[in-house]
Amino acid sequence: MFRSFRLAAALFVVSCAVLLSPTLTAQDAPGAPPQPLTLDLQGALQLARQQAPALEARRLRLEEARGLLDEASLPFASDPELELGAGRRHAPDSHDRSTDWSIALRQQLEPAGRRDARIGAAASEVEAERAAGGDALRTLLEGVAERHLRARHAHERRLVLEESRDLAQAALDVARRRAAAGDAGAMEEQLAVVGVAHAAGEAARAQADEALDVAELAMVLGLPPDSRLELTGPLAWPLPEALRGSPEDALGAASSRGDLAELAAHVAQAEAEVDLAEAEGRPGFGVSVGYERDDGDRVATLGLDVGLPLFGRGGGLRASAAARASRLRGELAALRNAVQQDVRGAWEAWRLLDAAGAAPNADVAVALAEAERLARRRFEAGDLGLLDLLDVRRELRTAQLARLDRLLDVALAGLQLSARSGLLTEGRVP
Repeated sequence: MFRSFRLAAALFVVSCAVLLSPTLTAQDAPGAPPQPLTLDLQGALQLARQQAPALEARRLRLEEARGLLDEASLPFASDPELELGAGRRHAPDSHDRSTDWSIALRQQLEPAGRRDARIGAAASEVEAERAAGGDALRTLLEGVAERHLRARHAHERRLVLEESRDLAQAALDVARRRAAAGDAGAMEEQLAVVGVAHAAGEAARAQADEALDVAELAMVLGLPPDSRLELTGPLAWPLPEALRGSPEDALGAASSRGDLAELAAHVAQAEAEVDLAEAEGRPGFGVSVGYERDDGDRVATLGLDVGLPLFGRGGGLRASAAARASRLRGELAALRNAVQQDVRGAWEAWRLLDAAGAAPNADVAVALAEAERLARRRFEAGDLGLLDLLDVRRELRTAQLARLDRLLDVALAGLQLSARSGLLTEGRVP
């Protein structure tokens, strides 16, 4: 009995270990292909925020600018200088000898306003890099979303063409049966063979297009070369309600776009550089304090150095900085105008495409599908020729593909409106 109890306990422990241990999947086996990564639209955008190489480069550039700001915020532009000296004194007509020494500490001071201008220029560079990072995020998310939508469109298109290929194969089987029974001629069978080959070629091309779109998305996301992606989700872009009312709503959101903020920060930086150039024309100062032994006497000294800007008055630097600031102000005004025109055009394009996409396309597709079913039944019964059946299927396939194209157009138009309005940034993706 005791042995039976031990055997039962051992079996119980083994069973628990098997149930609680991680299951060995095909991914754990050496040499097995990796498990696919399933991503919907929001998942792809979130993954892009986390690990896209382009964003990592922008973060490093921001850290560089912050380091320069820390350097510019130091109390003095240069370190203090410590000067030490010593020497032997020997009079020619005397045997007296003595040792003289000196110690002095000097600190150079900047002209008035130079430190504030230097800090302002460095702070503006930090703001410019931060805004550039936000604009890079907007551009990245737009590219990721566009590739995801195009890949989903290619997937749906492939399904339509594969269904058309299967229907063509079924029609070929019926044509062969009718030819064997003597109800149809050899030409009808050959037409069915050509139809199968054509449908198979279109399905293969659609599969290749989908593979390329998925590979481009994986490349932008920075995924490993052996990764496998499976994309899910509807062929649609969730446009925010704040952009649906009027183009003025989109224009109000676009005023805080990253590229506008970046250029405005560069304008502020150029203006700070103008102040810095003006400070270069002012005299600089230096103070020193020292103590020395001179011929047996102890002497304490206090010194003041005053720079004389006779030649380096900063005139060329002021002119260059002022011209740069004027140029950047003009570029900022032109960019604001271009953004407004761009946003208005994107909103109008979305409105037109969305109105066209709201038409009863699904009812048309259902009607054509029913027509195809009835035509196939008549073809199998011998009441309809193969050419008529092919015409019906061609119309059905054209309607289905056109509907997918319209869905993609509406989705891309909504995506472009969101991106150009500046709402496609971290925390504000619909």
